[in-house]
Amino acid sequence: MSNFPIPDALLEQLETVAQRENLTLVSLIRTMLAQYHPSSRPHLPPGELTIEDLGWTPDQAAAIRAQLSAFAEDWDDPAMDVYDEI
Repeated sequence: MSNFPIPDALLEQLETVAQRENLTLVSLIRTMLAQYHPSSRPHLPPGELTIEDLGWTPDQAAAIRAQLSAFAEDWDDPAMDVYDEI
């Protein structure tokens, strides 16, 4: 598994939103990645957030998704599910 540094300001913003929405950081990142993933679902399961729920514009979400895209393969790995419980 690769380690990629997340800029402190971005990590702080993500942690704030995750706490506010009572989500794990991993769940929040997965939700954000799903928003712009080509295979994204037309309807999100209950409890998942949209970019509008986060108060972001599509351009902001796209920029964040581009920054986090390096993590997508690792976050989508089934072995990462264990971190959802943290």
